[in-house]
Amino acid sequence: RRHLVLQRRRFRLARVAPGLPWALPPGTPPDPDLCYSLPKAAAFYLRGGTANLEAKLRGFLDRPSSWESLEAITRLYCCFHTPATEYVVQHWRDDAFFGAQYLSGVNPVLLRRCSRLPPNFPVTPPMVAPSLGPHTCLQREMQEGNIYLADYGVLEGIPTVRIDGHPTFVAAPLCLLHQRPDGQLLPIAIQLSQEPGPRSPIFLPADPPWVWVLAKVWVRSAEFQLHEAVTHLLRAHLLGEVFALATLRHLPPQHPLFKLLVPHTRYTVHIATLARRFLLNPFCG
Repeated sequence: RRHLVLQRRRFRLARVAPGLPWALPPGTPPDPDLCYSLPKAAAFYLRGGTANLEAKLRGFLDRPSSWESLEAITRLYCCFHTPATEYVVQHWRDDAFFGAQYLSGVNPVLLRRCSRLPPNFPVTPPMVAPSLGPHTCLQREMQEGNIYLADYGVLEGIPTVRIDGHPTFVAAPLCLLHQRPDGQLLPIAIQLSQEPGPRSPIFLPADPPWVWVLAKVWVRSAEFQLHEAVTHLLRAHLLGEVFALATLRHLPPQHPLFKLLVPHTRYTVHIATLARRFLLNPFCG
């Protein structure tokens, strides 16, 4: 019992920012028992420094102007060829590759089966009929469980950084997908905001090719934002930190659950502290 009292004094909890899980108070001195080991820290910073150097040598970090062509972007991979990068370069515009990323990409937790369209996504059956094929319709496909929805509404209205005084744009799309009989998952309609209307049209595969590609690019951009902020940072690190601290504060070292949990929480508190310091606004600590 005395050990747990000391542990709770050692690892005090505080509200670090509205909406975030409680954590160690900002400015808490690093605890040697929770920090990276020396070899781990050296490998971490060496890997980060190497990645930054490679990006700078490829002209990615300090590029003074926009890309002039798609080929210029592919030159980023001039020193880093793998079967995966080659496949992406060849297929990144394909609808099948776009749909496959919802199942095998970095954030395979967003997709939901759609049995009824949300009121702010006014897709009509004639819009998607060419994508669904003959002898079926949107209502039938929804009833059979073949229609899926990716909703990025959590991004609507979030504050963004300003460049030259102008706020940057982050889309909050709605993307409708259809699973074909052969198993392929294909996008059939995209709306780039949560507010339908003339300023937020619904994009379809029948649109001009590059218009459709750009709509998918904005969806992928939103996917990245949501993955990093919610799936990765919040659910993997900040929520994981809660369990790590609870283990240290409430379980004695000889407890069987402590022995089971501790190996899986190694460095969790340290990583979450670094994330709040370097990735979030200053008020987050």
